[in-house]
Amino acid sequence: MSMDRYHARRVVPQSEGESMQSQSEMQGMWQVGVGLALLFLAIAVFVVIAIARNNREAKTATLGGDTAGGTAIPLVAAFTGWKGVPWVALAHSNLAPRLVLYEGDFLYQVVRARRRSYREIAMVDVRTTVGTVNVVLEFRDSSFTFAGNTASRQIAAKAVAILMRKGCQLTPRAQALLPAVNAGA
Repeated sequence: MSMDRYHARRVVPQSEGESMQSQSEMQGMWQVGVGLALLFLAIAVFVVIAIARNNREAKTATLGGDTAGGTAIPLVAAFTGWKGVPWVALAHSNLAPRLVLYEGDFLYQVVRARRRSYREIAMVDVRTTVGTVNVVLEFRDSSFTFAGNTASRQIAAKAVAILMRKGCQLTPRAQALLPAVNAGA
């Protein structure tokens, strides 16, 4: 009997110690979870504020002339992507995105500026989601695309209308945006 009492005494403190350690681990995991949730919330608030600011600035922007006689499309950001894989970008820029439509060709910039003929555009598409209105250009000779975020349906519609007049083929989404040209004018 004395052996059972000794064994019982040793088991109780050991299980209490394990219980206290388990509670401490659970409390630490809970604190990490709350910290991550607060971090995520702060990032989400920052993103929402940035989108709202960009939308407000883009909605007040208008199409502008370029020094060489082209029409500058105001962009919030620009992306290089793959054909057939929407919303996946290989490169992006919100520092100096550009899309300038000239009489015979156009200039676009994500990382570096490139100039191409309108005949090289296979398709013009428009993709939208919260805070973005992307004018997407697919090229005939490349598996890459250019997407310029105008953050404004009216500006995107005006850009699509110009591209249509230049002979570029439009997707049904891009065609559906054209009535916004008359509504915004």
